[in-house]
Amino acid sequence: MQKAGRRGVPSQKKTIKAFNFTWKGLVRDTSGQDPIPGDRSHGKASRHPTEKPVALMEWAIRQLPIPPDGLIFDPYCGSAPVGVAALRAGYRYLGIEIDPKFADTARQRLSRL
Repeated sequence: MQKAGRRGVPSQKKTIKAFNFTWKGLVRDTSGQDPIPGDRSHGKASRHPTEKPVALMEWAIRQLPIPPDGLIFDPYCGSAPVGVAALRAGYRYLGIEIDPKFADTARQRLSRL
């Protein structure tokens, strides 16, 4: 159990270490699913400068109380790692991207699922 810092909140240093451990565990894909080209969690090149691993987005979606027919909304979709995770999990997905290049990349990536 973490010691509480000021105001009963766990210290930031320990919180960051816990997240770092979780992040490293999610980068390795143990799902057995085929990799999506460009998905860094499978060791491929990134499609976007701040692309997140699909495995991390899958984990994040599993943490939410989303109904089976739920919609995942991503207002900054980039190359759509949240979209890949949402569609793999069986949810509907709505992504918005202002940059036409990344919007095209996202459309192409999601069309292959």
